[in-house]
Amino acid sequence: MSVIEATDLSKYYGKTIGIVKASFAVEEGEVWAMLGPQMSGKSTVLRLICGLIRPTYGSYSLFNISHCFDNRQIKKHIGFAPSHPCGYGELKVRDYLLFSARCYGIKRRGTSIEDAIDRDCYYLRLDQKQRIENLSFSSRKKAAIIASLIHKPRLAMLDEPTLGMDSFDREKILELMREYSNDGTTIVYTTRNVYDCREFSTHTAMMSDGIFIGGGRTEDIAVLRTLHVTVSADERNSELAEELGIRNYTVSDRYISFSFTGYPDELIAILGRYSIKTIKIDEPSTESIVASAAASKGVAV
Repeated sequence: MSVIEATDLSKYYGKTIGIVKASFAVEEGEVWAMLGPQMSGKSTVLRLICGLIRPTYGSYSLFNISHCFDNRQIKKHIGFAPSHPCGYGELKVRDYLLFSARCYGIKRRGTSIEDAIDRDCYYLRLDQKQRIENLSFSSRKKAAIIASLIHKPRLAMLDEPTLGMDSFDREKILELMREYSNDGTTIVYTTRNVYDCREFSTHTAMMSDGIFIGGGRTEDIAVLRTLHVTVSADERNSELAEELGIRNYTVSDRYISFSFTGYPDELIAILGRYSIKTIKIDEPSTESIVASAAASKGVAV
């Protein structure tokens, strides 16, 4: 079943571009990452789909319903977590989460919703007795993420859920999102981190400076697997480059540097046949990955 269908979805703020001609379709059960650097248009896409802002032109539908802007019945089936949550500072975490559940149509306290609050707060190490205003930025984000998920929405949209998190909390949040996904929630989220896409998303869309570059199945987008490699195999450097199929590489002080697009185990298997003296592997920046994807599609960004 189609959950989101967007066609040429565009938003301008005066003469400033928010997003231009975003077209994509999200099916039930999928996990979509909207990947791009800061100010690329990712948050605008989520706000448009959530009905927080109206498109300048273009259209979208939710659950095969085209007239869905400000539709309260549809919004009950959606969860949204902003990138920088604010408000309700005087409430304690537990009261805030119960209030959020009521906003999504859960009229009264019940064992299931209270159990969900207890479980998710414990999992993300969030103190329910603390006031929202006294929480750190990362803890406020955790509260907003839980609030967007505890009613088990059909569609959850999370704006940069791992922003500002350390590596431990990042993994915990992705795992929590995975649990809800496995339980039937379709998830669309934004990120600046390629790792999130590779490890969690079934599909990835990329954008830059308000230009929607396109998307597809994460495993089919080769540029997401790009690695920058610097290695020394001494006199066998050129032989190594030839076996890897690398045409464009640089040579400096008996080292070769190149970009490898593939899976790490493929690279390791090949390197294992050589006497490697030193090796350094770096991931390219999100900006360079998005630029490469745009170039491959002939899109100017």
